[in-house]
Amino acid sequence: MKIKTNLTLLRANEQRLRAETAEREKANTELRRREERFRTLVENLPQKIFLKDKNSVYMSCNENYARDLKTKPDEIVGKADYDFYPKELAEKYRADDKRIMGSKKGEDLEEKYIQDGQERWVHTVKVPVRDENGNITGILGIFWDITERKKVDDALRKQTHDLAERVKELDCLYGIAQLVEKPGVSLEEIIQGTAGLAPSGWQYPEITCARVTIDGEEYKTANFKKSPWRQVSDIVVNGEKKGILEVYYLEEKPEIDEGPFLKEERNLINTIAEHLGRIIERNQAEEELKSANQQLQASEQQLKASNQQLRAGEQQLKASNQQLGAGEQQLRASNQQLRASEQQLRAETAEREKAEDKIRSLSSAVQQSPSIAVITGTNGDIEYVNPKFSQITGYAYEETIGKNPRILKSGETTLEEYKVMWGIIISGGEWRGIFHNKKKSGELYWEAASISSIKDAEGAITHFVKVAEDITERKKMEEETKKHLHDLEVFYKANIGREERVVELKKRVRELEAKLGKKTG
Repeated sequence: MKIKTNLTLLRANEQRLRAETAEREKANTELRRREERFRTLVENLPQKIFLKDKNSVYMSCNENYARDLKTKPDEIVGKADYDFYPKELAEKYRADDKRIMGSKKGEDLEEKYIQDGQERWVHTVKVPVRDENGNITGILGIFWDITERKKVDDALRKQTHDLAERVKELDCLYGIAQLVEKPGVSLEEIIQGTAGLAPSGWQYPEITCARVTIDGEEYKTANFKKSPWRQVSDIVVNGEKKGILEVYYLEEKPEIDEGPFLKEERNLINTIAEHLGRIIERNQAEEELKSANQQLQASEQQLKASNQQLRAGEQQLKASNQQLGAGEQQLRASNQQLRASEQQLRAETAEREKAEDKIRSLSSAVQQSPSIAVITGTNGDIEYVNPKFSQITGYAYEETIGKNPRILKSGETTLEEYKVMWGIIISGGEWRGIFHNKKKSGELYWEAASISSIKDAEGAITHFVKVAEDITERKKMEEETKKHLHDLEVFYKANIGREERVVELKKRVRELEAKLGKKTG
C-alpha cells in the first residue's frame, strides 16, 4: 500500500516536473528572444555603450565601443579601464564611477576620450544600475563624440565675444561723439572725458587706464599707473604731432595680436587719437574765427570813429581816410582768414563724416551677425532687432519696435528668475542664462542669452543689449539621449529578475531529479 502511494507521488512529481520544464523552456525562449531584441537595439545605436560592475570591471559593451578600442566585446569583459587607457584617464573614469554609484544619481559629463590614438571630446551619461531590490550592482554608461560640436561651440563663443567687443568699441566712440556735441563743453573737458571713456572700449576695462598728453599737459584716468602692457598712438594736429594717447593694462594678460591687445584695439586707439586731433584742429579754427570776428568788430568801431572825425574837418578827414584805408586792409585780411577757417571747417566736416562711416560699418557687423541681437531702452521696450531675431522668432522688425520682450514669454521662466536677471543688468553687470521662449507661431524654442547694459559718457545706463544663440536642436538631442538611457535601464532591470528565476528553476529540477533517482534505486 505504501509503495503504491509513493508511486502515485512520484508520478505527480514527474508531471509537475514536466510542466515546470515546459514552462522553463518557454521562459528561456522568451528570454533569448528579448535578449536578441535588446542586443539588436544596442548594436544599432550610434552611441557607445558599456556596463561595469561595482568594481568598475567591464561586464559587457556594444560593438561601437569595442571597435574604438580595436577589440571585440567578449575580449573587454573582465577587464578594467587601466587595460585600455592612460593611467590618468583611467583613474578619472574610475573616480567618476565611484562618485556616481556613491551618490546613487546619474550624471551628464563632457570629458576627454582617446580614439585611434587621438584625443577627442565626448558627452557621457552614466547612471548607477540597481537589482530588483534596489541595490546598486554597477554602472551603465553611454557616450557619443561631440568634438565637432565643441569646435562649433568654441567658434560661436569667440564670435559672440568678438561681437560684444565691437559693441563696447561702438559705445566708446558713441560716448566720445556725445561728449563733443555737449553744449558749452570746453576742449579740456573733451580731452579729459575722452581719457575717461577710452578704457571702456578695451577687452578688460576693469584693469585698463588711459592718459592723453597734449603739449605737455596730461589728462588721465583716476586709476592711471604705468605698466609694461602699453598701447600708444600719436595725436596729429594740422600735420604736426601734438601729443599721444596711451592705454595700459594694470595686470598681465595672455599674448594675442599686439602683446595682450587685440588688433581691433589698435584700430580703436588710432581712431580715438585721430578723432582727438580733428577736435583740436576744429577748436583752433573756432578760436581763430572768434579772433577774426573780434578784429572785425574793432575795425567797424574804428570806421565809426573815422566818420565822426570826417565831419569835424578836412584835416581830420584825411587822417580818418588813412585810418579807414588801414581798417579796410585789416577787414580784407580778416575776410581772408575767415574764408580759410571756413575751408578748414569743411575739411573737418568731411573727416567727421568718415568717422561716422566707420561707425556705420561696425553697426553693419551687428546687422549681419549669425547671433540674435536685441537692444531695448531702460524701460524694456525694444528699439532694435537684427535680421537673425526675425528669422528665429517670426516677428518682423516693424512688429517688434516699441514692444516689450515679454511677447516671447512662454511662461516657463519664473518671476524670481526675472528679478535676479534685472538686478544684475541694472547694476551694470552681465547676465548669462537660458530662456525657453515662444515664437510668433506659438512654437517654443531654446536660446542661450547674454544681456548687458550700454552706458553714456557719465556712466549712466541708456540701453540694454541682448546677444543670444538658438540651442533648440541641442536640447532635443539631450532629451532623446536621456530617454534612450532610461529605456535601457528599465530593460536591464527586467532581465536581471528573470535570469535569477531561471537559475532557481534549474536548481529545483536538479534536486527533484536527484531525489527521484534515489527513490527508484
